[in-house]
Amino acid sequence: EEGFRAATALYLTMFPATTGDWGQWGAYFPDYLRQQRKLDNFSYIADCADFDWLCHLAARAENNECQIASLSLLNVLDSYQIYLQPNPALSIIKSSYPLYAIWQAHHGSHTQRDKYMQQAKAQLGKLENAYVLIHRPNWQVQLIPITYSDFLFWQCLLSGQSLGAALDSVANTDFSIENWLTLAIQNNWINKFYGGETL
Repeated sequence: EEGFRAATALYLTMFPATTGDWGQWGAYFPDYLRQQRKLDNFSYIADCADFDWLCHLAARAENNECQIASLSLLNVLDSYQIYLQPNPALSIIKSSYPLYAIWQAHHGSHTQRDKYMQQAKAQLGKLENAYVLIHRPNWQVQLIPITYSDFLFWQCLLSGQSLGAALDSVANTDFSIENWLTLAIQNNWINKFYGGETL
């Protein structure tokens, strides 16, 4: 804890706020933490900082409603000509640490925190990849553990690839575009679909 506080204090001097909005400060903090040798025994801290930053951005993102009319493109265009504009509050993260359990242990329901703390401690040394989707369907940031195939699909869409390319990335997996689309509409993950040229 002392090492983390010292690193935070030094970060303040190395990366002072450049605007009057402190909510925009902190983007470099995760990478800065990865360079701190004093925190080598707490290597998960930097990933937690990445996670917290994405949650912070989700909380501050502008409100968007799904443009339902754009779903008609799914019936008239080839999937390789369809692209997704996501809700600006949505992001995904991959980590070899149990970020979801760690976050819930500190920010979740008080009645569930002990359970998630024990879960986090049990998983921390396993270094198993885990994937989380961060979104804000209403006014509160929410987290959803997702599968590897879900992560691959989102990774393609969020990097600007077409729906067809995203579907190719999860071929021969248990991914269901029908289930995904239902959840995407229900949770306001999509701003809109739009058409583009195939490459």
